[in-house]
Amino acid sequence: MLADILGYYAKEPTKVGTLKVDIVKSVEYSYEQEVTSHPVEKGYEIHDTIVNKPLRLHLSVAISSMPVTWFWTNGQGSTKFQDGYEALVAIREAKQPITIVRPDRIINDLVMTSCKLGNNNESLSVMNVELDFIQIKMVETKTVEIPQNIVDASVKESVGESGANGGNANQTNNPDEKIKAGANKAKGKSIFKSIKDWFKGGTAK
Repeated sequence: MLADILGYYAKEPTKVGTLKVDIVKSVEYSYEQEVTSHPVEKGYEIHDTIVNKPLRLHLSVAISSMPVTWFWTNGQGSTKFQDGYEALVAIREAKQPITIVRPDRIINDLVMTSCKLGNNNESLSVMNVELDFIQIKMVETKTVEIPQNIVDASVKESVGESGANGGNANQTNNPDEKIKAGANKAKGKSIFKSIKDWFKGGTAK
């Protein structure tokens, strides 16, 4: 990867979020598909039985404290190890998708799933980093405004249903209650008749 080593044909080094890396040892893009294990009948759309899985990206990179590549923009010195470590930890703690910029492409909406850092005795001036990412699908939610005439019609219909005539609250379908009500009515008439007869009798005397 000559562009990564010498910076040819690229304006900037590979960036992982805000971290500019000095050396890219390998890059691996993984495009996987899940295919049904059940028999597929002829005549049906075959793509309905195949599911595209999210892109997976593996980066094997290194941060150098010595001026090896991109030193005119990445700088040099032992503090680069600490700066690189803090940048990667910040990506992990933020739990947010990031963008990775490569000399040949830009990949958005990547979430870090693994990060391994270390160095070996052969090159103490280089910190090796193994990174794994998975690309997530971002969607936007939209709010739809309901026209006022539809809202008014819906409210009117609701009021009409709640205001329907429910009948006389004093009505009853219980036979015993009807008999009792009839008896009370007859009793009321009987008392009225007795009072009327008493007045008649008193007048006659």
